[in-house]
Amino acid sequence: MIPSTKPSDSDKTTALEEYVKAASEHGRGTESGDSDRANVAYERRGQLLARFFAGEGREQLVMLLKHEEPSVRLWAAVDTYRLDPRRSVEVLEAVAREPGLVGFSAEMTLRELKSGRLVPP
Repeated sequence: MIPSTKPSDSDKTTALEEYVKAASEHGRGTESGDSDRANVAYERRGQLLARFFAGEGREQLVMLLKHEEPSVRLWAAVDTYRLDPRRSVEVLEAVAREPGLVGFSAEMTLRELKSGRLVPP
């Protein structure tokens, strides 16, 4: 018997926790000006997306649109954009009103989405 390659629910939960950790870490790296820290977290988040995009896992990211941390909401909005562009834009607009570099990143993300230069996964 060939084992299933579809992630289990427990794998997705673990991946969701890891995604939150990576998005949070990216925000901390961004705010502190530590580009190495932010880049490592960005790469980790990207690796985790493959697990969510298998099957129906992407929808789990939708619940993060209400997360308390702006950096988690920012990345969840980008990564769920194809599911609900209007809602993702609303979240990005709210994060863009936040002070600091994460808010600025959300503002630039919106600008790039609207121009067509950013194509979300």
